Amino acid sequence: KSKELIEQARAKYSFELQHDARGKDMKEKKRDSEFMFEKTPIYLFNPYVAEKTKIIVPWTKIIILLRDPVERAYSTFKMNYDRRFDKRFGKIKEEYNEKLDGKITFERCIDIDIEKLTKAGIVGNDTFWMVDDKEREQRWLSYWDIHDEDKLTELMLCDNEIGRGLYFLQLLQWFKEYNTVEDREKIYVTKSESILPDKETHVVDLKPITDFLGIDELEVISEEKIHATVSHFGPMKDETEQKLMEIFDPFNKKLESLLGKDWKDPWPYK
Repeated sequence: KSKELIEQARAKYSFELQHDARGKDMKEKKRDSEFMFEKTPIYLFNPYVAEKTKIIVPWTKIIILLRDPVERAYSTFKMNYDRRFDKRFGKIKEEYNEKLDGKITFERCIDIDIEKLTKAGIVGNDTFWMVDDKEREQRWLSYWDIHDEDKLTELMLCDNEIGRGLYFLQLLQWFKEYNTVEDREKIYVTKSESILPDKETHVVDLKPITDFLGIDELEVISEEKIHATVSHFGPMKDETEQKLMEIFDPFNKKLESLLGKDWKDPWPYK
């Protein structure tokens, strides 16, 4: 954590962020706004990002959108499949499409992740909710570091579909670093469902977010379909959905202890 290394990291991050914001054809364009935004979902899932964020860009305000983890798991699977097997990934399609055809199922990906989570002592272990947060953190780090040799994982067709939805464990990492009242004020957590366009007016309510950022309220109208990954896969199987509900439910309910009473049973399952 030397000062020189931190300054180097800040300079590199600032350069890359500004370059991305301007775009390839706008390198010389000057920004007329003091605000810059970046969206990277992996930052929440990766247990090592919170500490780096606090060190390198401690002034940053962080917005975390959480989606029903059952829906998110299936959406992640469908997105990864379609990305790997469309025309943009011809090499993968040519080499593996025939070999894997019929073997690529959401259920198989779920089983791969359950095996990893079980090995790390996060699911299938009655002691998980009896240990302290430090031990839970160690188990989460252990899960993150497990590398299986399944071909579907290698191709990122299976990509931690369950682990990505264990928000309680991910937020523990962030709140461990952002552990003062002042720090917590830099993090805003909400359901992604809360900013979906109204079905009739198509208005997107961003007031809670603009209030958090301290900027003027934005009027946004959108007819774009959100949480609607297009795929040839049909609806999730009932038995698979039930299995995921049973896994996610205790983790969902623990969010109240971190985020307050508004997060009591945030996605009630039948």
